[in-house]
Amino acid sequence: EKREAVSRVGMSTAIKVCLVFKHQFWPENFWDACCPFGFLPEIWATKYPNESSKSQGGCEQADKVAIIGFIAGERAEQMSKMTQEDIVVSSLSQLDEMFGSRIEEAPATLAFHSCHVKDWSQEPFIRGAYTYPSTAQRGDRGILAKSAGTLFFAGEATHEGVNPCMQGALETSERVVTELFQTFQFKAKTNWSKL
Repeated sequence: EKREAVSRVGMSTAIKVCLVFKHQFWPENFWDACCPFGFLPEIWATKYPNESSKSQGGCEQADKVAIIGFIAGERAEQMSKMTQEDIVVSSLSQLDEMFGSRIEEAPATLAFHSCHVKDWSQEPFIRGAYTYPSTAQRGDRGILAKSAGTLFFAGEATHEGVNPCMQGALETSERVVTELFQTFQFKAKTNWSKL
C-alpha cells in the first residue's frame, strides 16, 4: 500500500544558487523578487554577518552580502545539466539587468565574490526536493505518514494539508516525535509490567 502511494505522489527537484558579493548593489529595502521569466525565478537577499553568525564568532563570508536564487521543477532539471560557470554567468546577467543603471551597468558582475550551487537531485539519498500535486489518490499522503512498526515517516510529502513546503516538513516532524514518544513510552511500561 505504501509503495503504491509513493509511486503516485509526484516529486521534482530544486536548485538553490547562493551568489556571494563583496558589497551590496541592490536597494536597502530590497528583500526578494519573483521573476517568472528570469533565469532565477525567485531571489532573496541577505547580509553577513547577521546577528546569529555574530554570536557564533563570525563566519567565512563575514562582511559579505548574498543573493539566493531558487529554481524548481522542469527549470531545475534543465539547470542541473549546466556547468556552475554557466549558472553563474546567467545569474549575474539577470541581476545586472535588474539592478544596473547608467552609472553602473553590471553591478552584480563587478561585485561578484563566489557561488555555491545546491542541486537536490544530486543528493543520493534524496534525489529531489519537493512533492507536487499529481494524480495521487486522496489519502496517499496519509498512507505515506503511517509508521511501519518502529520505522516512522516525516517530511512534507507526508503532510496532507501543507505541502510542498518547509512548514509541512516541520509539522510532520512534530507528529513523528509524538508518535515515537507514545510508542516507546508504551513499550517501556509494558516491559516494566513484566518484571
